[in-house]
Amino acid sequence: MSTSKELLQSFKASPLLVELEAHLNEFNMFEAAGLEHREIYHSTFLAYLLSPNGNHGLADSLLRALLKESHSSENFDVLDLSGTKIRREWRNIDILAVNDECKLVVAIENKIHTGEHDDQLARYHDEVTHYFSGYRIECLFLTPFGGVPSHKRYRSVTYEFIAHRLSQVLSDNVPPLDQGVRETIWQYVKMLRRQILRDPETERLCLEIYRQHRKSIELILKHLPSRQTRIQDLLVALITNDNNLISNAVVTRSAVTQVTFLPKSWEHLAPRIAPDPWSPSGHAFFFGFSLSARKLDFSLQIRYESYDILHRFSEIAASHPPLLKPGSGSAKYRYRNLYERTILSDDRMDAASLEAHLDTITAWWTEFLATDFHQIEAIFSGVR
Repeated sequence: MSTSKELLQSFKASPLLVELEAHLNEFNMFEAAGLEHREIYHSTFLAYLLSPNGNHGLADSLLRALLKESHSSENFDVLDLSGTKIRREWRNIDILAVNDECKLVVAIENKIHTGEHDDQLARYHDEVTHYFSGYRIECLFLTPFGGVPSHKRYRSVTYEFIAHRLSQVLSDNVPPLDQGVRETIWQYVKMLRRQILRDPETERLCLEIYRQHRKSIELILKHLPSRQTRIQDLLVALITNDNNLISNAVVTRSAVTQVTFLPKSWEHLAPRIAPDPWSPSGHAFFFGFSLSARKLDFSLQIRYESYDILHRFSEIAASHPPLLKPGSGSAKYRYRNLYERTILSDDRMDAASLEAHLDTITAWWTEFLATDFHQIEAIFSGVR
């Protein structure tokens, strides 16, 4: 029977693993620029490809293909779409195609990782219908695999179709494209397959690796720290590696972890409270990260045992807007946040890799220390 060490050594030496890593590490300009999960950049690039007058050489082929895909029973080949103008973020609509000659408007709402909000599809439809009175209005809801739109006038189209259509253009070379354009579109399709859609090659390699090394993979997963633990470890390291900061507490309750600290210049800052799990040192005024599975927030918190203390610190915060404000809190647990920021929001937690999250946190922390931190430290350093 193989030992754990032997299993891992066999797994590490697997030619299939080498092949998979080579496939995943293949350079991609969209991934290198960090654009793969940003809807706004997908919309910008697709708007470029949809424009019949763009220098890509596709003419109106992608726009026409989208219309035909969403209206399988209609013949759009009879329309001259060459004069279509593409607009970005017109009245907050992701992509708007307007053809005055054909009296045609196509509104495209793009969703990769987020869902609809605030009846936006209904509002967009009403805006377009009112502004382009007398035009034929077509509304498309673009998602990776065919999300169902909430508004009956929107038709579902998919990134799967876009990837297939662009691949077909590259394969047939119809229309013929410049080599630079071909390479760019090929990299976009590869990025979609690798990051947004299903990649058959990745799936094949993963299944074969799992079949051959199931025990090794299960062993790795058993000992792999969670995403939340990795983020928590980074937060603690950022604080402890800075000689100007004092670590205050790391507490987890109800699946939320608080990682708190204060500047050394506040070490003797009044007031103090009775030590508790949230502040073992008895410091009543500190910065803190609040980490859950869905979110990472940051705040400046005052914990109080008398309302005189709360009012004193709240007045200071109120006199330094917009940096500070006497914000949210809990009367029951006697705390209030005077400075609040969201570093990772709910809609981004699943939209990027752990490594991307760690990079985002580190970049945010560096900027915070260089800007807001020094201002806040100076504001409260003289309080006694």
